[in-house]
Amino acid sequence: MPLNSDETGIVKNLAELNKLSAKTGDIVAVVDAGNAQYDHFFYADGQWKKQIRGGDAGQIVINADHVQLTNSSEISTGSISGGGGSVTLNVDKLVYLTDSQVSSSVQESVGNGGDLSISGGTICEHEQRPNYRSSV
Repeated sequence: MPLNSDETGIVKNLAELNKLSAKTGDIVAVVDAGNAQYDHFFYADGQWKKQIRGGDAGQIVINADHVQLTNSSEISTGSISGGGGSVTLNVDKLVYLTDSQVSSSVQESVGNGGDLSISGGTICEHEQRPNYRSSV
């Protein structure tokens, strides 16, 4: 499989990775079929080197009388290959969303989508589709 350094290739195991004709800068994801996760390798100095990825997306904690999000605004954490982090809203009175979202996400299923916690206040949504989410 020829590689283009603008793209990430995907192979099933390390044996397939080592058969590739590669050039410096190539990046390949090796699938671990046991847990459906990827290890990423880049080619440099004549060999494949494993990329170290991880960590979580952090933590957001907001303590307020009220929170108002409008016009496609968002409170979010996100990670490509770690845990999703968490979003906590401790609100005395009101969480008001208009076409906005509160979210936590992970793109490559390495960690969970994180925790969302909203406590204390009333939630009011004024939009076509409410958008509280935690996803992987």
